[in-house]
Amino acid sequence: MPLSRALLAGCCLLAGALAPAVVWAQTSDADVPLLHDCDFLVSHPDDPDRISPGVPDADLVPLLAVTVCENAVAEYPSVVRFSFQLGRALFAAGREEEALAQLSAAAKQDYAIAHLFLGDAYRFGLGLEADLMQARQHYQTALDSGFEGAAPLLAAVTFDADAFLIPMAAGINNGISELSTSLDLSTQPLLIAYVYSFAVAANSECRGRVRPANLMRLLELRFKGPVTPEMESGGDIQIYSSAGDYDAATFVARHGCDGAFPETFFENLNRYVALHRSSQ
Repeated sequence: MPLSRALLAGCCLLAGALAPAVVWAQTSDADVPLLHDCDFLVSHPDDPDRISPGVPDADLVPLLAVTVCENAVAEYPSVVRFSFQLGRALFAAGREEEALAQLSAAAKQDYAIAHLFLGDAYRFGLGLEADLMQARQHYQTALDSGFEGAAPLLAAVTFDADAFLIPMAAGINNGISELSTSLDLSTQPLLIAYVYSFAVAANSECRGRVRPANLMRLLELRFKGPVTPEMESGGDIQIYSSAGDYDAATFVARHGCDGAFPETFFENLNRYVALHRSSQ
């Protein structure tokens, strides 16, 4: 046998010896390979039910991912992870409505991470109208199903008054109707100090969330309003100013700057300040 042919035969035998056996799982469909191209190319690194290491978002190849997972769903329609992975691929490809259909199908079969993706969709209004209640429900379901990564996301769309130093933050979160006349911004120096510091600190992180006219009004109230030099030197103003800084940092760390929750909160804050701005 020529040397080249002998080497080729030896390589083939070696490759056959080293190649892993294909493992098949029994389902209600035909036999399903334990590891499909859809798994290899699209499984999520944080999916507790994945069967491959997972692919970060930045490494997804959307067109290829959609193609292989469409094939997987067509061939093995009862394998829930393929529906989720197709939904993920479709989102990466910008096909949001189709993605939501696949994710909803997986969520109905209690696939935990599908609920997390649906929570994100409702939180940020991806392919549907933003809905904080729906976002909370899906994050909670993901958490109840054992997906611990849903915990900070659930916290991001849930206001916890105990996390803040001053109850005023809860009043802003709950809306203008919760801000009674006892919280008249233009007559209470400590409240002015708090809201001014909160608004400036939050706006420095979430640029543009507090309207310029409202920032100007707060600036006027803080330095030309009822705050006297004696109050400045007494310590209470500094305490409330520091509390405003702290609560703003807490808000941004918990809730971020984007999505339905911060949008609603900052809209309430803008309306509250504008109410006092227009009354002057």
